[in-house]
Amino acid sequence: MKQYYSPFVDGSGVFLPISEIFFSHMSQLIENNIEEGYQIEFKSRWDENFLKKHLCQTITSFANSEGGWLLVGIEDNAEYVGIKKPMADFSQIISQRLAVVSPFPKFESKFITNPQNSQMGVLVIYVYEGLDPPYVCNGTVYLRNGSSKQPIKSERIEIDNLVHKRERFFKKHKEFCDNDLIDENIKIPFVSIYLYNPYTDIDINNLTENLRFMKKTLNDAGHWQRLNYSSESVLCFNTDEISKNVVTTITEFFVDGNVKISCPLFGTQKDTHEEWAYFLKKHNPNINVREMLIIDGYISYWSINNALQNAFKYINKFDNHIKDYLVSFEYKNIRNSVLYFKDKNDSNEEKKQHLQRELHVCPKNEVKIPSSKFIEDIKLENIENSVSQILETDFALVFGMDPDELRQRINEVQPLYPNGNYRHHVKNWD
Repeated sequence: MKQYYSPFVDGSGVFLPISEIFFSHMSQLIENNIEEGYQIEFKSRWDENFLKKHLCQTITSFANSEGGWLLVGIEDNAEYVGIKKPMADFSQIISQRLAVVSPFPKFESKFITNPQNSQMGVLVIYVYEGLDPPYVCNGTVYLRNGSSKQPIKSERIEIDNLVHKRERFFKKHKEFCDNDLIDENIKIPFVSIYLYNPYTDIDINNLTENLRFMKKTLNDAGHWQRLNYSSESVLCFNTDEISKNVVTTITEFFVDGNVKISCPLFGTQKDTHEEWAYFLKKHNPNINVREMLIIDGYISYWSINNALQNAFKYINKFDNHIKDYLVSFEYKNIRNSVLYFKDKNDSNEEKKQHLQRELHVCPKNEVKIPSSKFIEDIKLENIENSVSQILETDFALVFGMDPDELRQRINEVQPLYPNGNYRHHVKNWD
């Protein structure tokens, strides 16, 4: 994860993130002559005066600038004095106090216990550079001021600069959310999923080495049939067939940690399509699905689900936080497409019951679902449930389907695909 500066370094002089800092590193503050300044501030006490007059203002000033470190339990001269470990969780206390700050700034905190006194230690707070400035604390915008440790109220020109910073972030995010994996002339229905983490970065000096390591890791995972390099990413294909007419799920893993997924919405088998179209026309002359795109709901749902799960597992494996990612969905070429779920059997009675259900037709050719993010991080064992929750809402509503009904239909159809293996049933658009 991208961190511009840390007062602590490892044996090679590399900045340490908050997760890798221990009490033994506190001695570096004096050894390396670390002083308070633009990206670091020391506080000796954790008391009501600090909580009222300094905590939120300091965090806000870091968020409005380039991020920074707040160390509580350290004197102004960088000497350790320690604070008492409270009964409550520090992160929870900080979050409650930050209720007066809008928008809510991103931070991480860690209480580092003194090995010689388990009740004392240092509270380390790392504040990320804000991506949605200006951050306002009790009606005031605070900034860092050069080497001064005191946050200051900003002037109009500084507020304008913060707004421009936010606009640059949104522009960068918008540029990333562009699918160049699908040719413009291809008219099949598909969904693009963008996983964008603004806190990631590229190590240009180790670009080739990182790409090789990524490809090996992805290849070892065994989820894809073919892998290719690009100048800044590894592309993973769900088929090893190479042809301009072959359309398959493609996941692009970028060296900076971001991910793009392009997944076609799979059509029904031709014989199923024709039989169902004939039956509908016979019973209701106003319905002519021959002229529509018939999408196999079960196969399409699980194709998207698996691709997203694999992406989340990759993010988790490389120690990035899923909660830091903006997740965006974009459906294209889906006007008048019909979401179809295979019947349990071919009896007319069963089909009549299916016909009585509302046809799920998408009236729009393109649907963009606003970006969202998780409030809390997702553990590896919870990824499957989290992905299902996303799709049960987004995928269903695109076709005007109630999420509960989608979940029910998925469960009903699942026995028709032995051992959950739906891939052998996949047939792309001709």
